[in-house]
Order: sequence, then C-alpha cells, then structure tokens
Amino acid sequence: MSFIKNLQWRNSFEQFSPDEQRVLLALSDSRYLWRTLDRLQSVTRLSSPALIDTLDHLIELGWIRASVSRSRKEPVLGLVERVGEGRQLRQVG
Repeated sequence: MSFIKNLQWRNSFEQFSPDEQRVLLALSDSRYLWRTLDRLQSVTRLSSPALIDTLDHLIELGWIRASVSRSRKEPVLGLVERVGEGRQLRQVG
C-alpha cells in the first residue's frame, strides 16, 4: 500500500484504538478514495461486527464518510478529508 502521509488524522494517531488505526490506514491508501466493506475487512482483518462498530464510531467522530457505489450498489467508505462529509453506515444499507 502507498499511504498518503499528510492527512489530518495522522496528527492524532495516538488517540485512536488499534482497530481505528487499521481502518484509517486502509482508507489512506493513495490508490483508492473509496473502499467496500469486503475490502476493508480483508485489509484490516477485523471481524464484521468489529468493523461495523469501528466504522460507525469513526463516522460519528467525523473522520469517515459512508456512501453507496453507483456501479455496484453497495456501501463504500472513505476518509472525510479526502471525499467530503456523509452519514452513518447503518443509514446507508
């Protein structure tokens, strides 16, 4: 992975739990603005319930945005500082 290094969340890296750090790093890959749940789960190696809880918490904190892929019609996620603001994952699905 090629991570974007000048993202705001990286200035507060220590404030995030290990699960949150995994998700934020996965969403910092310069090759992808958006990630599907399946891809995030594969990259972070979190269980589905742990991933959903972590994503919803980061969305509530304003770090992550959930949306729906136009082509695949499935939830996708991105860092707010890269894709803009959004809503909670449970409201998307």
